[in-house]
Amino acid sequence: MRLRMPMALSTQHQLPISTQIDSHPHVAVVPVGLRVLVVDDEGSVLEASRLLLEELGCAVWTAFDLDEARACLHNMQPHRPDLMMVDFRLKNASGIDVIKALRQTLGEPWVNAVLVSGDTAPERLLLAKQEGVHICHKPLTLEKLKTELVATTTLSLRA
Repeated sequence: MRLRMPMALSTQHQLPISTQIDSHPHVAVVPVGLRVLVVDDEGSVLEASRLLLEELGCAVWTAFDLDEARACLHNMQPHRPDLMMVDFRLKNASGIDVIKALRQTLGEPWVNAVLVSGDTAPERLLLAKQEGVHICHKPLTLEKLKTELVATTTLSLRA
């Protein structure tokens, strides 16, 4: 079992969430300290995702499956993830099922989630949309990931 825990900042020292760079108001940035839970059953993909997210200033927790993800949620308390990124094809469950289970565990049915997938089948896209989950297609790059995070957090900041 792997569990990565970032050091928590006291609420007095947390940086404010910002969605723009002052000198370039048209350029959106990922909020510093965004809490992201990543679930993927491939170690190399999980590690690459963690590195990319940390480079963008995110606090990252990683899990290979639903049980590890639930342990991460427990260890994050009293906080919850700002975003869950879950691979669509896990060995023992679909990513959508994992997202639903984690939302149920949190007691919050609309925690932001992104389904990471190489599958572009229309029925998969429809199923994800019905569950309120956005799909980010593989391969993930730093720019693609940044765009997804900004879009997701901008939506949640407006809510």
